[in-house]
Amino acid sequence: MALRSVPRAALALPPAWRRRIGAALAVAFVLAAGYWLWFRDSSFARAKEVYVTGVDGPQARAIRSALEDAGLGMSTLHVRQGDLRDAVADYPVVRSVTAQGDFPHKLTIEVELNLPVAIIDSSTGRKPVAADGLLLPDVPIAAGLPVITTKSALPTERVTEGRAFWLVRVVGLAPEPLRKRLTKVIIDPKLGIVAQISKGPELRFGDASRLAAKWMAAARVLAAAGARGASYIDLRLPERPAAGGLPTTSVLPLAPAGEAAAPTTATATTPAPAPTSGVVENPQPQVQTSTQPSTQP
Repeated sequence: MALRSVPRAALALPPAWRRRIGAALAVAFVLAAGYWLWFRDSSFARAKEVYVTGVDGPQARAIRSALEDAGLGMSTLHVRQGDLRDAVADYPVVRSVTAQGDFPHKLTIEVELNLPVAIIDSSTGRKPVAADGLLLPDVPIAAGLPVITTKSALPTERVTEGRAFWLVRVVGLAPEPLRKRLTKVIIDPKLGIVAQISKGPELRFGDASRLAAKWMAAARVLAAAGARGASYIDLRLPERPAAGGLPTTSVLPLAPAGEAAAPTTATATTPAPAPTSGVVENPQPQVQTSTQPSTQP
């Protein structure tokens, strides 16, 4: 049975050649075993330069230090991903860690974070929340984050429904420059989701559909010279946003990118009033739900 498994060509070789082939295979096995058991973890491949990327926020220094310490004990040929994850297990802001060794001595570690975009103030306390609704109770609360106020008790790990969820979505999808300018976001009974930015107009989103497209439209309108001085921007149709409350016109339609703007008409109408949300203004930037009854978007 053993002879049947050996190729006939090998049996046809002279005995001297068969011995040489056997010796070469034995040497290759020894070299492979030496690499696996010794060389890949030897000082020849020890990580001496560790670079950590993707870290930001109040815990950045501690996270970077923990990963650098763990990485310096590794080999560029044997990166232990589990040890790196264990090194930052006490930091829930870290979503994932990946590393790539560059022989002989360079190790690059890439970190993906769950950065908080807002603070949820509820009956069970205040907790930072990420853009996907993940609660980050152990992450330090940074100054300047908008606050979402809800009377409902928070879940243990993630916000997945209700007004607070939709407002988190609005904040999370905002472009970074505009997110930093948010002062409050509410759900108005008549206008739907309304966001207020500092030194800028009111942004009226309507329902919670196509939020990314509406934010893109808002950024484009805010950059348009014709919309300067507007008191609000209607984003319900992101392809046709409209700036209202201008000195010479009540509503100025703004064409999508690449198209000519619609002609301005001087209509003497009163600008639409700001939504009544029942929210008390706070010097600190806030994102709050309306206290009046409203339909969920």
